[in-house]
Amino acid sequence: SQTWGAGARRPGETFVEVLEALLAERAGPGRYECVNAGISGLDAAWLLDIHRADWLALEPDLVVVNLSNNDEDAGAFAAALAGFAEVNEANGVRTLFALEANSIGKTPGELAMHAVMRAVARERGVPLVDVHAALKRAAGRGFLWWDFVHPTSFGHRLIAEALAPEVEALAP
Repeated sequence: SQTWGAGARRPGETFVEVLEALLAERAGPGRYECVNAGISGLDAAWLLDIHRADWLALEPDLVVVNLSNNDEDAGAFAAALAGFAEVNEANGVRTLFALEANSIGKTPGELAMHAVMRAVARERGVPLVDVHAALKRAAGRGFLWWDFVHPTSFGHRLIAEALAPEVEALAP
């Protein structure tokens, strides 16, 4: 739901759209196209199945995996993350993991599944951006959260800003 854009006040303010705009500011228009494939409420295994069946047909250069809130089984989550890394590598697609953020009011430390994502990133050689830490550092800078898991438009902007340098570094 974060990737989908829950919490953004209006169209154009989701982190996916803001990320594309930031990248266009830096590299010029048309260099990057960011496709929002977020689906609210699904866990990593379901999203991996959709990725294999549908999203690979879009021929992405890079897939950003921003997950964990909807996952409860660490083994299933690890398997799905490894699946994203494997299927992307087999198709010449780079992968970037993002540690999904939550309000520090709910989760002052890391989310339970962050350790799983970190471990899979290390094992598979997948770069990782700690989006949760980026928003945690921004506490007090403005209105970040509508609830514990859905950032405001300002929070979405901060997520995009955290992701942009790594996306630029990984872009072909």
